Order: sequence, then C-alpha cells, then structure tokens
Amino acid sequence: MRTGAAAAGQRLVGFERHLKLRSKGGNHCHLNTIGISRAAAETAAEVFTQLASEAGLTLAAVPAMDGQMDMAALRELVGDAEYFLGLLPDGSGLAAPLVPGQRAPMQLGRQILAQLAGVPERADWKECTAASEAEAEAAEAFRQYFKLYDPAQAAAEEEPAAVAAGEAPAAADDVAAAAATEEPAQAAAQE
Repeated sequence: MRTGAAAAGQRLVGFERHLKLRSKGGNHCHLNTIGISRAAAETAAEVFTQLASEAGLTLAAVPAMDGQMDMAALRELVGDAEYFLGLLPDGSGLAAPLVPGQRAPMQLGRQILAQLAGVPERADWKECTAASEAEAEAAEAFRQYFKLYDPAQAAAEEEPAAVAAGEAPAAADDVAAAAATEEPAQAAAQE
C-alpha cells in the first residue's frame, strides 16, 4: 500500500480499531488506509493526537523498525485490550488501549483521515454516497490500480512460472512438509 501511495506522490496513513465481540466471541478489526499529500503527512501525528484527545483518548507512540511498526511494542502497550491505533507515514503508530466500558467514537478514525485528506465533511460516511454506476467505476479503477501493488496478485503470477520451471508451488511444499512431520507421529502412535 505504501508503494502505491508513493507512486501517486502521496504518503500512506490509516487507522486500526480492534474490538472484542463479547456476545459472539472473537475479535473485530477495522483497518483503513488512504494516501494523503506530503504536506498533510507532516501534520499526521499532530492531527491524530489532537482529534483523539478531543475524543478523550491519550495516544502513545509505537515505534517503527525498518519502516514497519514494532508489533512487540504495540502488544506491550495494549496487551489483550481493545485499542485504537493511528498508522503514520513512517511506519510508526500512535495507540490507545480501550479499557472495558470506555466510550470512544466509532467514527474517530474516519474523522482523522478525512481531516488529513482535506475533506472533513467526508468523515460522515453518509456524505460519501454516489450513484451506483459511479461507485462501480471507481471500484474498478481502484482494482486496476491496486493490481500493480497487490502482493497476493504477485504471488499468484509467480507460482505458474515456478511450476513451469519445475519448482514445486509453495502450497505443495507446505503439504509435503506437513506430510513428512505427520508420518513419524503416526508411526509412533501405532507402536
């Protein structure tokens, strides 16, 4: 995603909202990203901090390591709690654990991204509607654009070339490795 934003002369920002589903079990996570101007990117940490503070959240820094967020530092900060996480252009983040019963606006992330994109009125998703045909065209344009940067697409294109070259596809390697570890376990179980 960062490569695609950079190719468009933008910087990538985003947010993650992690919630536990108490009634159904499991977790629910929203991850949203957008490309913003380089000038807006310079203010991203400030905008995240200000709007989160206005919503009653205190964000703490989560460092980046080699351009990627330090996931161990994030886990140390939030533990197993629900959390809100701002994703900054340099790969670092700003996070706040959400304690049980704490109310944090569900639209906070959208508000921040809309502000950084220079379209604060679009924080309300109801203001983002378009005719079905226009939405379909925009979705197709994004699919075509993203294809260039989609790691799943790249892996799918590499696998047929590997098979043609006589190499086993990655999935076949995984199956073979699993079978190799199962055979001794099955033999031991039969003894």
